[in-house]
Amino acid sequence: MSQSHQQSIQNRALRLMQEIKEWATPENLRKEAGMLIWIVLGNLVYTTGIVLFVLPADLITGGATGIALAANAAFNVPVAIFVACFNGIMFFLGLTVMGWRFAATTVVSTVIYPFLLGLLQNLFTGVVLTDDRLLSAIFGGLLIGIGLALVLRMGASTGGMDIPPLVLNKLFGIPVATMMYVFDFLILLMQAMFSDTHGLLYGILLVMTYTITLDKLLAMGEQHAWLDIASHQAHEIAAVLKETFGSDMLDLYEHHNFQGEPTVGCVVTTRQAHRAAMIALDIDPEAIIVESRATRIRRRAISGAGK
Repeated sequence: MSQSHQQSIQNRALRLMQEIKEWATPENLRKEAGMLIWIVLGNLVYTTGIVLFVLPADLITGGATGIALAANAAFNVPVAIFVACFNGIMFFLGLTVMGWRFAATTVVSTVIYPFLLGLLQNLFTGVVLTDDRLLSAIFGGLLIGIGLALVLRMGASTGGMDIPPLVLNKLFGIPVATMMYVFDFLILLMQAMFSDTHGLLYGILLVMTYTITLDKLLAMGEQHAWLDIASHQAHEIAAVLKETFGSDMLDLYEHHNFQGEPTVGCVVTTRQAHRAAMIALDIDPEAIIVESRATRIRRRAISGAGK
């Protein structure tokens, strides 16, 4: 490795450490501690659904857990160990492509989920709450959906198979939702080779249950927020917001306010507003942020039909 390359790596590491040092104020740490509690609770609820209902009933499911179940059936690899290794690989992929701010939102779930999975599997060894696979699919789906909602409402990621769609979206512009459905379909198909017909059907019901539960909980009281961020580093803030939220934002543009200050305007969901504000303050602690709630967003459709 050349000396110039080593110097470049050292400079990047020093810049990263400086950014983290500037971010780690007492106020930010208190807020992050509160978010951390909800993220851990969400992972606990999610893992409880997997251990008490999905695994005993031999159901198939999506995400990293689904891949782990297929690996367990094919090669007898312990589910918790596979999830830990897989999530670790996905974490470093996200860190490399998406940056440390994104990685910071996934590191908790990347570590805590495999730990809780192994812990609860040992704690509830031999425990079967019901032999009815229909009940297992319904209650397992409810717990998984609630757990995911708790994590996502904090603006965090559950890691694992959440990361590849985000990476593909950034690199190639492929819609996140489309790739998530494609990956889940492929993962279910992978497990179908090792599952009986009833397990396959109940597994599909499980995925539908947690998807609907997640959608309903995320939409509950969902509103949009308008953020107006005045800062002399407005251009950098806009770039990071675009990189972080991508197509999830309804609008993002740069302008000047009535005092002539560079300003970023964006429309995000209320659950993303806190994270967006923290990103802006991380970049410019002197930024002035005005946040207002929006219960209805209207925009004129642009069409080339009349041309």
